[in-house]
Amino acid sequence: MATDTRETKQISWDLQDSQEKLRLLTLLIVDGQPADYTDILAGIEDVGIAVEPLIEIAGSLPADTQVIIALATKSKPIAEALVSNITSIDLLVNLTLNSKSVHARKNAVLAIHDHAALTRLRDELAGKDKTVCRILEEKLAAERLATTEKDQRAAHEIETEPVAESAEPPTEINPKQDLPEIEKELDKLSFKNTARLNGLQNTINRLRRMVADSKDDLEERTENLHGVLEDKLKKNKNYQDTLKQSTEDLLANLQKALEEGQSHDALPTWDKIQGNISNTSGKLRIALQSSANQYKSKLIELRDWKVFAATEKKKELIKKMQHLLESKMHASEKSKYIGSMHKEWKVLGRSNQNEELWREFKKVSDEAYEPCKAYFTQRKRIMISNLKARREICEKLEAGLTATDNENINISALNKLLHSSDQEWKQYAPIEQSKIKSLQKRFYAVVNHLRRLRKNALRHNGKQKQSFITEASKLSELEDNQKAMNEAKRLQREWKNIGPTSYKEDKKYWEEFRVSCDKIFAKRNQEIDAARATLQETGKELQKILDSLTKIGELEDIAFRGSRTEYQDLQQSFSAALDSKTSKQHKKLLDGFNNLKLKIDTRFKTLPDKKWQNLKNTIIEKAQFLKTLRIRTFRQQR
Repeated sequence: MATDTRETKQISWDLQDSQEKLRLLTLLIVDGQPADYTDILAGIEDVGIAVEPLIEIAGSLPADTQVIIALATKSKPIAEALVSNITSIDLLVNLTLNSKSVHARKNAVLAIHDHAALTRLRDELAGKDKTVCRILEEKLAAERLATTEKDQRAAHEIETEPVAESAEPPTEINPKQDLPEIEKELDKLSFKNTARLNGLQNTINRLRRMVADSKDDLEERTENLHGVLEDKLKKNKNYQDTLKQSTEDLLANLQKALEEGQSHDALPTWDKIQGNISNTSGKLRIALQSSANQYKSKLIELRDWKVFAATEKKKELIKKMQHLLESKMHASEKSKYIGSMHKEWKVLGRSNQNEELWREFKKVSDEAYEPCKAYFTQRKRIMISNLKARREICEKLEAGLTATDNENINISALNKLLHSSDQEWKQYAPIEQSKIKSLQKRFYAVVNHLRRLRKNALRHNGKQKQSFITEASKLSELEDNQKAMNEAKRLQREWKNIGPTSYKEDKKYWEEFRVSCDKIFAKRNQEIDAARATLQETGKELQKILDSLTKIGELEDIAFRGSRTEYQDLQQSFSAALDSKTSKQHKKLLDGFNNLKLKIDTRFKTLPDKKWQNLKNTIIEKAQFLKTLRIRTFRQQR
């Protein structure tokens, strides 16, 4: 049956409707074991049910079960509600000692009115729980003052009559049986415990008389006990001298506090004085008590005044609380204000009409808190939604971590994931404090892991870029600049495949790499400039040759025939000036040269031979002679 109940519990909390969850929880507790649902009722396990229904369910359970829930809870309203239902002193003591919630411990100790239980708690919690110890001291001080007030006659007798030393009542002593117990007790007994040391002194003196002349080791053991006791009594005497000085200082402080009407200082000081006096004995105790008793009447008067003042202040608090009923203060601020007034009420302590005023204050307080309930219910829903969203963020980050290739990390995608997750994490706030630590630990564990991966990847990318820079720097020193340029181009292509580093480092590395590559390509530019200049000079020279060839082509036949040698020299010069590597750049000039060469060669081929030319020249000369002769003859005839 228990197994089925747990399985039902495991499945049931997937429901979206909080009312359905509440109904199911109620049925499960009725049919199952309430202990199985302690974490839910204590508010530790959040299943989307408001605090008020949880308190109502828990309050209907048996007292021992309510104690278990009160011991486990950290919720203030749950602790206060459950502790108020518990009346057993033993259960209240258990809560005071062991509850996880300071609110449960405080309310439990305030509900205890048994002096023995309060004293026991003070001894057990000394130095462990300052808040509870302070309440205990205040309650014990109030009890002592009340006892003093009721015992005026006894107090008067203390002022006028000696106080008898505390002593053990005469009882029968069996040395063999009692001696071991006395040895153990004396060994553990502090020299500050005056009353018990005086009692043991009487007991040991009786033992010494009883075992005198004993044949066994009882006499020796008793004498050893007596020696130990004497040492502690000497220390006790010094201790009482210290208490005397301390008490006199406290009495001076008490007088000052009473004169100034400072009840919050006077009452604790009186309690310390009585504590010191209880650890003294003899005439010192009588003298100190007598000195203290002269302030009793003023102390009682001051306490009465404090009670009266507390009564008036509590009435004022009730009026303030009534004003909150119509206040338009924000629910969150109103809740804090109500809480501060409750704390102020507790600090005031007891007053006249204490219970009646408390019931009135509590009633008005509950009415004023009603609007806050709706606010905190809505806030609770928002926190549950935010919790779910933050868990989804963690799951997204964890999935991203799983999908990340440690050997080839996409830093850009990783940056986007971390940035978006951080923005969303801040957006979905607040969440319950009880859940935030574990969730933050989960979130930052994944984030820090991803950041370490990114840091390692950035460092690796930086080392790669530095190695490329070093390699490019070495390339600039190669004599074969073409090879250096080819390697530089390869490095530039591979540089693009290297992942990024930080913005500043990226900028620095790229500038250094570019400078090294520019050195390599600067050599090429210098060579290009030199080649371009050479090409221009060659072009000019070739153009001159073409111009000379053009002029030869325009000569008369006779001069043309005589220019053959010059033509051949120009032809050779053109061929020598034209480099096969630069022929493409001078294609136009080359085409012009070929055209001229063709024309000139053709003309040379069509020229008559030399004999025919000489004959032609002779004929031309003779024809010219005949022409000249005819002109002369004609002139003579005239």
